[in-house]
Amino acid sequence: AVVSTQSTGEIIDRGKEIVSASSDGSIKVWRCGDQSCLETLTPEVGEINDISLFPGSAEGSGKLCSVSSNGTLSLHNLGHQDRQATYRHTGGELTACTAVNDATVIAGSDRGEILTFDTRNFSNDDHFD
Repeated sequence: AVVSTQSTGEIIDRGKEIVSASSDGSIKVWRCGDQSCLETLTPEVGEINDISLFPGSAEGSGKLCSVSSNGTLSLHNLGHQDRQATYRHTGGELTACTAVNDATVIAGSDRGEILTFDTRNFSNDDHFD
């Protein structure tokens, strides 16, 4: 197995689980106790640059956002193997994201832009500039 040196992670449930993202385009949920992979998401959006858990996410469930090198911001439902919604930023690469609350994501772009999204209004494959 190849382990990427470029990854980012978030901790779920006080260190019992970790969510990681990699330049190979995968997002994984790991159980810390036995180092097993509980779930693998493959959003097929290119290299994942950053991930953020929404506040209130708990062991085995919750919501996660990710941003990728092709300008995609995706929402994921942990434990369901699916994407809730995807937005494509036509203005370049998205490099960072933070889920501020249950409905708001802030993302940064490679052009120095700071973008704010209301996730209650997301629908699959929307585009924004």
